[in-house]
Amino acid sequence: AACAVACGFCVPRQSVGALVAAVVIAGAVSRADAEPKALNVFGYVPEYRFGSVDWPHVIASTTHLVLFSVEPSPSGNLVNMDRLSGVLAGGSAFRRSLAAAGGAAPKVLITVGGAGRSRHFAAAAGSPKARKKFAAAAAKMLKAHPVLAGLDLDWQQPESDEQWRDLGKLANEIRSAAAEQGIEHPILTMTYHPRTGAVKAFSQIRGKKSDKSFVDLFDFCHAVAYSQYDSERRHSTSHMDGAAMDEWASKGLPTTKLTLGMPFFGIDRKTGEAKSWGQILDQDPSLRYRPAVDELADGTYFVGARSLHKKVSIAASRGLGGVMIWELGQDKPAAEGTDLLRHVWAAARTGEEPPWTWTEGFYSRLHSFRSDHIFGMVAAIMGAYYLVQVFTFPYPRTRLQPPPKAPKVARAPAPADAAAAPQEVVAVAQEEKEAAAEEEEEEAKQRRRIEAEDEERRAREAEAAAKKSKLDAEEAEKRKAETVEVERQKREAENAERQKREAEEAEQRRREAEEAARKQREVAEEAERRKWEAENAERKKREAEEAERNRREVEEAARRKREAEEAEKRKREAEE
Repeated sequence: AACAVACGFCVPRQSVGALVAAVVIAGAVSRADAEPKALNVFGYVPEYRFGSVDWPHVIASTTHLVLFSVEPSPSGNLVNMDRLSGVLAGGSAFRRSLAAAGGAAPKVLITVGGAGRSRHFAAAAGSPKARKKFAAAAAKMLKAHPVLAGLDLDWQQPESDEQWRDLGKLANEIRSAAAEQGIEHPILTMTYHPRTGAVKAFSQIRGKKSDKSFVDLFDFCHAVAYSQYDSERRHSTSHMDGAAMDEWASKGLPTTKLTLGMPFFGIDRKTGEAKSWGQILDQDPSLRYRPAVDELADGTYFVGARSLHKKVSIAASRGLGGVMIWELGQDKPAAEGTDLLRHVWAAARTGEEPPWTWTEGFYSRLHSFRSDHIFGMVAAIMGAYYLVQVFTFPYPRTRLQPPPKAPKVARAPAPADAAAAPQEVVAVAQEEKEAAAEEEEEEAKQRRRIEAEDEERRAREAEAAAKKSKLDAEEAEKRKAETVEVERQKREAENAERQKREAEEAEQRRREAEEAARKQREVAEEAERRKWEAENAERKKREAEEAERNRREVEEAARRKREAEEAEKRKREAEE
């Protein structure tokens, strides 16, 4: 526009108007292109959080709400539905909040499986009969609860290419069973762990009858990017996020189906203990004013508000389908104004970043203030003081100069009377003598004043040197105490780690001993069983032999009886 106005002096007005219009249109187009793409926000809520989660807030701040979870049985049934029956009931707080949201309500999914709940997934997905039963049960569940929009298949996790293929077959069966129930395109999602070989495994799977790939069977695939650690025991870093997205893109998979997993919890880098965002904030309330901080003083690493905004921004810039949060119950209530979900939602919808405030700057400086900063401040103050002294302190040469002499009184011209001349000469000599005495006295006073000032300056310098020495000694003592404390903490950490290792080794030895004892019992039981079987076989053999002997004896007795009878008969016949 400025160029157009400047050109008004050398081009016609019509051209200027056209140029201004073009600039305005181009600016509007660039603003439209610069507007961030709205991302999907998937939020998990496990059943043990149903009673405490802020349903209106999470419903208003997600696009997909995932209820966690039911489990598959080996035969293909869906079990533990009672975990979700209460929240899905018509009068529950969840259903009321969902109805209040109206058209802005998120889509609701149910997780099947999950960490610790996937032990029967392989059996349920690996058998054609169990797989069909699984799909039919899932379709019936979606039909019975119209509030549900789909399923999240959370197999933790397939261990072979064949198991990944079974998961794809299961997804295909679920879609077919849902179509038979009249459910059009239910949402299906799955989870996987990046950089474990999973992407390489399922990216090569394609249908035999159709040209669909494994990823085509799902609407979204959640990358659990917070499940691994870097060399400093930090989880969910930007480097890990980039590696997960690069791995996906390297296989040519559609980025619109990928979601980036983000944690609402932290991990103690020393002990591995997990802490929710609510627990972290309770431990250090000043974090509400420091959204850029990602680590506590005790070494607990987490993802703060600014880092979450950065993750969402990267996901949007890479063209991902959304972000996934585990889990919403670990957040603070929205009423306290310290929840993380509002920052994720703002970043996903509008790209808004947590605003910087003077409070944040003050608390950030305050919490980063250490002993070396105090030493730097003291050094800066002393440097400024001596710099002022350099430019304002009078040179000793100037201070030792005597004061300017008073102008001499001009002698009067010799009187005409020669007799009066000696008397006037005596008076002038007396005046000069008095002036010289006064000058010597003034010089002496000046010297005494300069000596007193020098003595005072030396006293101030000695006092400043003493203060500096005291500060240096205090600083050295403080550093020594800090070094001792660090060494103590290090020793405690090493002892704790050693005790942990010893406990783990003891537990391992105990389990090994139990396993050895169990095997010995099994061997003894097997030997006893074999002994019993041998004795039983021997007893049966003896019984059989005894029965055979008895049978032969009976047969022999019968034979003898018949022979006797025949002899008797022949005898009677002979007698007859």
